[in-house]
Amino acid sequence: MEQRILLGETKSHFVFQEVFSAAGLEQSILIPSFSLLIGYRDFSGFELGAGPCVSVSGVGVVVAIGWTFSFKGVYVPLDVNWVLPSRNDNSMDTVSLTTGFNFQVRRAERKR
Repeated sequence: MEQRILLGETKSHFVFQEVFSAAGLEQSILIPSFSLLIGYRDFSGFELGAGPCVSVSGVGVVVAIGWTFSFKGVYVPLDVNWVLPSRNDNSMDTVSLTTGFNFQVRRAERKR
């Protein structure tokens, strides 16, 4: 999920993203996590963000960089994410590739 804060009349904007994910599935275990990223998306599609990441294995910081591709009103982000665990956590850094899709929904104008 994401919320955008437009930067004037440009197509660039700040982004707040809430990301729910499930890791460990390739090893037949489920490690759910939640990340809250604050970032920037350029008019060209380049995006960069960072924020806290909380999972059952601990708390850390996630840094993401990627690109959003646009296809006839459908937006497909492709991002590389790096999670750095807290110093007190014995887990290792993790790197992942995430994608998804979203589209713009035009809301009907309210009748006055």
